[in-house]
Amino acid sequence: MHGLGGRRRKLASRSLPRHDRLDGRPLGQRESEVRKVRKRVLALAVGLLLVASLAIQLVPYGRAHDNPPVISEPQWDSPRTRELFFTTCGDCHSNETRWPWYSNIAPISWLVQRDVDEGRAACNVSEWGQAKQDCGDSAETLAGGSMPPRSYVLLHPSAPRRGGAGCAHSGAPRHVRRRRRKA
Repeated sequence: MHGLGGRRRKLASRSLPRHDRLDGRPLGQRESEVRKVRKRVLALAVGLLLVASLAIQLVPYGRAHDNPPVISEPQWDSPRTRELFFTTCGDCHSNETRWPWYSNIAPISWLVQRDVDEGRAACNVSEWGQAKQDCGDSAETLAGGSMPPRSYVLLHPSAPRRGGAGCAHSGAPRHVRRRRRKA
């Protein structure tokens, strides 16, 4: 049996061209057909992805970009504090959102709109004094590193880094927060 296996290998190496065991065609021809099929499948997948990308642009969510009017703002302890807040947090936590160009392209527009909706619901300084607002720990949240979100920092290079500069001043001013907690 050992000698028979060696003999088959010698015979197989002598036969030119090599043939596939399944259909008897030369192996090179079969490989080129497989490459053609793979190219077709890839082209079809890219085409479907392009059609899907265009189709999701028809979904209306995330492109309204309305900024409701500013009802009231806290008494900022300095213009610099207000500037730091709007640089770091204002796009999501106020009614003065700056909508970047990519906020018009789905599915990114959906994510941006969700972040703004959630941010305004949690703490909106443009509606300061409303009972539903809970901005009391905004400086601590920023100092703790959970705000601003990493995705926001990546797309807004001018925003202070998480837990970085501006932590003590971002959010509602300390004297306003103290007064608000007593009330």
